[in-house]
Amino acid sequence: MSETTLDHGELLELADDAENDGATDLAAQLRYLAGERLEDLADRGGCLDCGQTMTELASGDVVCTPCGNTWDDWDDYLRDVERQAA
Repeated sequence: MSETTLDHGELLELADDAENDGATDLAAQLRYLAGERLEDLADRGGCLDCGQTMTELASGDVVCTPCGNTWDDWDDYLRDVERQAA
């Protein structure tokens, strides 16, 4: 059996589909997993879109080089993580 990895957005889409199909327990579990994954991502400073580790520039900006996402600073990034996890 091969392993499949889902990103945060895919987990939330599956949760929405499960909820629409009446599987509310499964939807809640998927949302929990998505939140947990975001928390793990935040702990290591990973980009919210691609998961790559980000870099803090001398200006204080936090940047993901592969996809170009930029936050004003780590606090701004963590606020975005909290918004997406809610």
